Amino acid sequence: MTKEPSQRFREIVRVTRFCANLCGSDVFDPNYRINIRTVLVLGVILFSFSCCGYCIHYSITVKGDWTLVIQALCMGGGTLVQGFSHMMGFMFRPAELRVLLEETHTLYEHHEKIDSDYRLYLNRGVDLLTRLMKICAFFNTILAVGMSLVTVIYNAIYETRVLIVGIYLDAIDPETERGFLITMILQSCFIAVGGFGLYAGDMGTLTTITQIMTFKGLFCCKLRDLNEILLDEPDNKTKSLEALRDIIQFHQQYLSFIERNRSVSFWTIFVKFLTNFFGLVCTVFCILLGVWPAGYIYMAYCFTMMYVYCGVGTMIDIANDGFIEACYNGVLWYELSALERKMLHTMMIIAQNTKGLSVGPFVPLSVNTGLQMTKMIYSMTMMLFNFVSQ
Repeated sequence: MTKEPSQRFREIVRVTRFCANLCGSDVFDPNYRINIRTVLVLGVILFSFSCCGYCIHYSITVKGDWTLVIQALCMGGGTLVQGFSHMMGFMFRPAELRVLLEETHTLYEHHEKIDSDYRLYLNRGVDLLTRLMKICAFFNTILAVGMSLVTVIYNAIYETRVLIVGIYLDAIDPETERGFLITMILQSCFIAVGGFGLYAGDMGTLTTITQIMTFKGLFCCKLRDLNEILLDEPDNKTKSLEALRDIIQFHQQYLSFIERNRSVSFWTIFVKFLTNFFGLVCTVFCILLGVWPAGYIYMAYCFTMMYVYCGVGTMIDIANDGFIEACYNGVLWYELSALERKMLHTMMIIAQNTKGLSVGPFVPLSVNTGLQMTKMIYSMTMMLFNFVSQ
């Protein structure tokens, strides 16, 4: 039996909420309260920060190895800050996130009952979220397992003792065989927990954002319904005016939905890109120096997640342009009354000024922004590498 789009969407949300609940941050639950899992996760994050700080101190004062400092800054200033920002973003704005999710449920349940064209676009929205869910799951699994596996293989081939990441734990001496083994196991556990937490945060952020594109398809269906009324009942101006008002209200709902998503995800996206940029510069620099075998996995993860968000931002911009194009080309203008044309023209003016998501106050979230960041990462890395080589 074929499932309705709303059923499929709810199943994905259940998976997202399950992951978020394990991290103690299922803010989609109306009865959510800070619990023991929340405290444990925050404790793990704070403990990891302290390990990074200890590593920086130990590397400078004892080992004199500044490459370990870069690795510690990469993980602390990159992954840990990113995970912390996801968690705080959820915990400080739970009501708004719940409203967005409930509005999305209503959107699906209302429009799937109309006809197959509406269900087609709703299913596309679910398919997009499913694909992103699988991509995020795959690369977070690669992050959690790959970094440990690559390091173990590297040590076996070259008969060395290289840690997954150059971070030491206080009171455990990695120079001894037992201390090295304990450090490796603990680092593997922390990376696995971190990868799972980042996955839960990404899915919680993307669940409602990805549904922005669904509005455009439903909008086209509503314009089709208006055209059918204009052709089949040209003298029934009351019915056509009612359909046009429904379209305008739907567009206002879209504007409200995208603005609230912008507000809720603003700091999360900004911190994610800032930490990814910082982490990639440090990682690529360490790779060029040949001091971090597992850095290749971390680099692949950061680049992939950066372009996932950039791709979503570009799709939202395309959806915004699609509203304008649909108004121009998808309506039988010559069948509309003067009042109806004026109403539609006003909506088009508003549609032309719709903003998408952004990285910070001014930089749009798009693939072009991702490419510009990639160029900056390359330029800064080569500048550092040339400085060290001289």
